Amino acid sequence: MSKIYCSDSGACDVCVIGAGLAGCMAAIEAASHGAAVSILSSASVCSGSSFYPGTWGLGLIAPLNDDDASNLYEQICRVGCGMVDNKLALSFVDGIRPAVAHLESLGVHLKKAEHKEEQAFIPCFDSSHRAWHGLLADSMHEVFAQKIHELGIIKAEQCEVLKIVQQDDGCICGIVAVHKGSLRYIPCKAVILASGGFGGLFQDHLCTSDVTGSGHALALECGCSLINMEFMQMMLGFDHPCYGTVCNEKTFRYISLHSSDGADILASLENQDTLLAERSTYGPFSSRLASSAVDLAVASAIARTGMPVELRYEAEMLENMPEFVRIYFDWLWEKKHLNPDSPVWIKPFAHAANGGIKIDADAWTGIPGLYACGEVTGGMHGADRIGGLSTANALVFGLRAGMNAARHAAHTEINHTLCQFEAVCDKTALQKSAALRKIMTEYCMIDRTEEGLIQAHKMIEKLSILQLSSSDDMCDVAGTYRLRAQLKTAAAIVQAQRNRRESRGSHFRSDYPQQVCGQEV
Repeated sequence: MSKIYCSDSGACDVCVIGAGLAGCMAAIEAASHGAAVSILSSASVCSGSSFYPGTWGLGLIAPLNDDDASNLYEQICRVGCGMVDNKLALSFVDGIRPAVAHLESLGVHLKKAEHKEEQAFIPCFDSSHRAWHGLLADSMHEVFAQKIHELGIIKAEQCEVLKIVQQDDGCICGIVAVHKGSLRYIPCKAVILASGGFGGLFQDHLCTSDVTGSGHALALECGCSLINMEFMQMMLGFDHPCYGTVCNEKTFRYISLHSSDGADILASLENQDTLLAERSTYGPFSSRLASSAVDLAVASAIARTGMPVELRYEAEMLENMPEFVRIYFDWLWEKKHLNPDSPVWIKPFAHAANGGIKIDADAWTGIPGLYACGEVTGGMHGADRIGGLSTANALVFGLRAGMNAARHAAHTEINHTLCQFEAVCDKTALQKSAALRKIMTEYCMIDRTEEGLIQAHKMIEKLSILQLSSSDDMCDVAGTYRLRAQLKTAAAIVQAQRNRRESRGSHFRSDYPQQVCGQEV
């Protein structure tokens, strides 16, 4: 198998992998601390789940004051069901208000609630009102583009990272990437992983196509640890029309659900109105609450008929529409040309990961020169996550990753000027990636069982046997390295789901349905 030596090209102090909210914040902060920074995205700058076009906005919450910060920490622990890194969560909460103030100081416009006392503004899974903000994508695009230009940050779009390079002592010294069809080695003193979650490992997902799950495997190969990988949020979304649009859970108290054969799939549920009222208080599926019966009924109906479920809104909603719901329908009409009378069919989608790379309060992974932030990380959340805290995670740990990576780079020298790399490909990589998404969707969505997870494990092992050959086609090489990374991440998810023989928050095992909460394992 041939070796390719990638020569020094575009060396920098800090290399940021990923250009969503976390990556942009990290890059800007690192550059503000004097580092020479490159930000790499397999799509474009301002991409990833932070800028997913299938949702009506990016929510952000913050504590109102010090007492509320203590309460928020307590709620994170309650909702996390014993799966939260307490020290990390405390540090996280302490950093939210300064991070929000910093974002505003950059010039990003934050939308405020006009009627913040409305019940609908209590965050998902929370029990109290917080300082609620809506992040406007256009404002973020404008401000981030301006700051990246002012600070001289090098942008590398359509750039896919295949390997993080380490010196013999384990210190980070560069990355190997395919950039616009060419293989590049970029020496650097620190790397920040901000590559997003692993929703793209599933056939149906509510995230952008560049959210592939590769970052977790890159971290594993460097010696990092993963945490809480079994806790994956599943959301109900539109199958058609407007595939991949997120349902607004605040409307659920006003809906009825019908299978493709016309049956009311909730008719057999006792206290249906009570269950729907509870289900309207949160977005992702949680086995922790009785209203999980609604999501399980949807999944069961789809398994029975092979078709999505029809969602219908009741007239009561139209007569007295809360502000939060009106915001959603205004957006739905403007962007998707749908109104409350439009027929809609729904099904479960993979949404956001609550687990990921284990970091400390400084966004450090434990590997010299390697930091991580945003959805690729875990520990500050647990089995369930309060709404608006994924965005807060991106801000808090994006800022910390940028600052600490810059400080590390300022006191680091690297002597690595050449990188040995195997340019190989498996010509069936695209088909195998599609097969992997099908496996994850069939066995690792809402309803998981030991039998199904064993089958998934065996199928992933089989897919991992690659037929490699040397290649000069860097698109094929990138596809193969992406597949290898996705298989590694998927295997970690399946193993975590197999290991947790219980139901806890977003993790549901129908063969172990008894709910466990608050007991650290």
